[in-house]
Amino acid sequence: SMREKIIVIVLAAAMAFLNAGCGGSSSDNTSGSDQSFTISWDANREAVVNSPGGGYRVEYSSDPAFSQVKSKSVFYDESSSSLATSTMLTIPAGSAKGTVYVRVKAFSLLNNGSLSEASAATSVEVK
Repeated sequence: SMREKIIVIVLAAAMAFLNAGCGGSSSDNTSGSDQSFTISWDANREAVVNSPGGGYRVEYSSDPAFSQVKSKSVFYDESSSSLATSTMLTIPAGSAKGTVYVRVKAFSLLNNGSLSEASAATSVEVK
């Protein structure tokens, strides 16, 4: 099955990557890259994800087993004219470098903040 489920949150496993260069060619920065990257993923259509308290958590790591994880959340934006939570997030330059593994989870605070099963992880090269 390509879909994983927990409570009422379903997250499609397919994700697409767009690499967005941030310019700059200095390689002095050892902690991270001078390149940002943007992740987009298939929307979760569950109402609880696309309403206040809902959203996605994007987890990324240099380890394919995600033993050390950084994460950023995308929350439903009540001021937006969109009826859905955004399915795109830019990880800023300096956050990661080399092969970065990324996965997405959907969540809803209505379900005690529980997270869906993670999507399939996808890797991206960050220079």
